[in-house]
This record gives sequence, C-alpha cells and structure tokens, in this order.
Amino acid sequence: MAAILEIASGEQWQEFIDSRLLSGSLNNIYFYTERDDIKDSLAYGYALRQGQDSVSEGRETFEWGTIGAAGVYARAKDLVYLVDELLRQSPVPEQQREKMLDPTEEESYGWHVDTDSMGRNRVHKGGDSLEYTSQILYYPDSDITITWMVNNNRNRWRTILRDGLVAWVYDERIPEH
Repeated sequence: MAAILEIASGEQWQEFIDSRLLSGSLNNIYFYTERDDIKDSLAYGYALRQGQDSVSEGRETFEWGTIGAAGVYARAKDLVYLVDELLRQSPVPEQQREKMLDPTEEESYGWHVDTDSMGRNRVHKGGDSLEYTSQILYYPDSDITITWMVNNNRNRWRTILRDGLVAWVYDERIPEH
C-alpha cells in the first residue's frame, strides 16, 4: 500500500500519512530510516538491501509480514487515533474501505477481518520484531479499540495479552494460557 501511495501522491509514504491522513495532527508519531543503502524511489521496506537478490530474502526468520513500509515509532494512543481516522472516519474511498474491511479477504490491505473466539466481529493487525510486539484490535459492533505494545518479545505475549485484555474489556473471565 505504501508503494501505491507514493506513486499516486508523489510523496514519501511517511509524509503522505502525516499530511493527508493525519492532517499533521499528531506530534508523537516519529518516522525513522534504519539504513542508508535503501533506494529513494521505493517505500523503504520494499527496497532491496545490499547483497539481496529479492525483497523476500531474509524474511524467513519472521515467517511473513516483515517486508513492508516500516519505520514508524508511535505511542499506543497514537495508534488508537490512527485506527479512529482509518476505520471510523476513513479518508479512504468507499470502494477501497469496503475491501479493507472485507472478511473474505485473508489480509485486507494488511488488516485481518474476522470474528474472535466469542463470535464478535473484529478488525486487527499485529507486528513483531526481535525485540518488540504490538497489536491493534478494533471491535466495530461495540466501537472498542484495544492497542498494546510490549518491548520484550522473548516470550510470545501476543495471544496472552490479546485474550486477557479483550476479556477484561468485555468483563469476561480472563483465559489461562
């Protein structure tokens, strides 16, 4: 999606997000570039690194999802604001918004749209790295957004936190893991 935004707008994707999606309203999302050897013409997560033959090289460690337009530092409340802008007040055209929230797509523009173990409709996306993990959960029927970040990924915290926080928010018994 970042590459499409860059081509269509002529802006770097970080600039596009800040100026058009967020209207410059967030002071707490920070963009960074990890490497200097990345082609300027591509969203840097998709660019080839020195010595790579393809963009998929090196991603096996994480299985999937590590190639993309990364490079954003944000606080949890900034992610809640982003979900509000994108999923509730969406600046995305209706046809694309419908696709983004289509439960028949495995990943709708990166979002997973499904139901949780209690049958509640859910839109979610998570991210992992060697040292951190995060997740955004949006429950459209009850208009609840849950987002969290953990800077210790030595254990697989995502399932424990996701299930525990959702149970707490919905006043249910917290599952044991």
